[in-house]
Amino acid sequence: MFNKLVIFSLVVIGLLLQVNAATYDITNSKGKTDLTPYIEYNIGGHDPLETPPIEGWSEFNQAQIKLGFDNRVQWFRFELSNPSTQVETKYLELDAPLLDNIVLYQLIDGQVKSVQHLGDNQVFSLRPVLHGSFIVPIIWGINETLEIYIATQTSGSTQLPINLWQKEYFQEKQNQQQLLTGSYIGLIFAAILVCLIAYIARRQKASLLHAGFMFSLLMIILTLNGFSFQYIWPNHPVLQQHAFYIFACIAIIFSALLARDTLKHFYQDHKLMAWFKSIAVFALLLTPATIYLSYQTALYLVIVISIIICACHLYAGVMTWKHGLHQHQEFNYGLGILLISLVLITVNNFSRLELPISNLHLLQFSLLTHIIFLAISAVRSSTMGRNGLTTEQDMLASDQMMELQFALRELEETNQQLEKLNTLDSLSGIFNRRHFDKRLQAELRRGRRELSTLSLILFDIDHFKKVNDTYGHTTGDEVIRSISLTASQQLNRATDEIFRYGGEEFAVLLPNTDLAGAKILAEKIRSAIENLNITLNEQTLSCKISLGVASHNSKEPIEPGFFIEMADSALYKAKQSGRNQVQIYEKGN
Repeated sequence: MFNKLVIFSLVVIGLLLQVNAATYDITNSKGKTDLTPYIEYNIGGHDPLETPPIEGWSEFNQAQIKLGFDNRVQWFRFELSNPSTQVETKYLELDAPLLDNIVLYQLIDGQVKSVQHLGDNQVFSLRPVLHGSFIVPIIWGINETLEIYIATQTSGSTQLPINLWQKEYFQEKQNQQQLLTGSYIGLIFAAILVCLIAYIARRQKASLLHAGFMFSLLMIILTLNGFSFQYIWPNHPVLQQHAFYIFACIAIIFSALLARDTLKHFYQDHKLMAWFKSIAVFALLLTPATIYLSYQTALYLVIVISIIICACHLYAGVMTWKHGLHQHQEFNYGLGILLISLVLITVNNFSRLELPISNLHLLQFSLLTHIIFLAISAVRSSTMGRNGLTTEQDMLASDQMMELQFALRELEETNQQLEKLNTLDSLSGIFNRRHFDKRLQAELRRGRRELSTLSLILFDIDHFKKVNDTYGHTTGDEVIRSISLTASQQLNRATDEIFRYGGEEFAVLLPNTDLAGAKILAEKIRSAIENLNITLNEQTLSCKISLGVASHNSKEPIEPGFFIEMADSALYKAKQSGRNQVQIYEKGN
């Protein structure tokens, strides 16, 4: 790795005079900035760790980075300058959750400052910012220009928005997005719950199949936006890479079985029954096959079979309409919208046309439309009948409507539970990095209002990589859980909070605590963990930690990023001084 970085540095020095893309002044970035106009592009070999190409760089002449299917390494480079007289910290976002491999190089004057490895082929906890898309904090010194090189390699289609965010604006937008996502998931789960209750109450197989169909579409959406990888299977990147195909095939199977269940009352021997059966069998066989097929081939097959089954559903709807069955066509209306979305997704993936809407938003709109049509069907069935009587399907829809009202009343509670889950780290059980950023911002503002002192402890586990290499990642996970529990038990006040900052690093936020008090608590945590014996699989091991402590008296405003850097500087000092100790931040050191 070191040799590669040296070679890379030398190559970049030779490239400095050839950079043609405009340098972007980050002080102009207020909120969110699309960096596409400032990017140069090139194609490399098949190893994202290789040196970038020397020749062939070109500027983008399109509004979107959309490069189609190509297994080669796609290279991007641009410059970001900070002409201001203060340190700046912003978030660089690669808004493409399904990219396999990403290597991001930061350079100053041709020398490599940092190298970060990202991609959904790594466990989620390795990301520098725990987010569905790839977020990298970028820090500029005074009057400093950074050169950013990004190497991406993926088996899928490369569609890569690259954005620069102001941190506070990013947090604000993410809070809004979390609320919208939680409400959306809650609404879909409410509809699924209605179908499940209807199945339990009426034993209607169609309701169960409908619930399975909506759940599969929901899981596809959560996979595409990175939510599933973040909260459901963060330690299983292989599942993340195949989840889209698995749930797409499951959705096709449920859809085919639902069509057969509906048509069996009217067209038991019709050829459509055989078509839907064949589609279900094909999707069942395609599910394991997608693991071995190329991403492009698997995507092509899934989209084609999805379009075919939607067309079959619409044909069945037209046929039943002609035979006088005008009611209960809402499912087919929803599938008509889904069919249009699938055609647009096909265009989006297999052509260079720039559509104003993403694949994710198309699927979200389709599923939401499907739920709306379901509600319309339920309302209509509750008000219509034939000669004072309703058909079995009318009764089912009426029951679904009543249960929908019951389920929606529980939606608020569901959203509150989702919000709580969003604040916790799934491995350690303590608060996560996202909640830390939110609480740090809030406590700094409160401290500013009340002129109170805020202290921050950053600590990480000494030689944690050796623990993983020697005992395995399962033991490493148990070490993180044990240390999280032990450290949290040392906190005496309800206002003190502990967070998993990332990987093996932790943060403790201490409102109304001066530097001396924070140092005492840090030493208490260090001693407790030093005396902790962790037993797993008849093996007993102990770990030590290094801690950095910083305080701010709130008389002057301070950026959260700089406050974190203060504690991190003290932590670095503890590492350099021999580890297993507490160091405090002193201005000027």
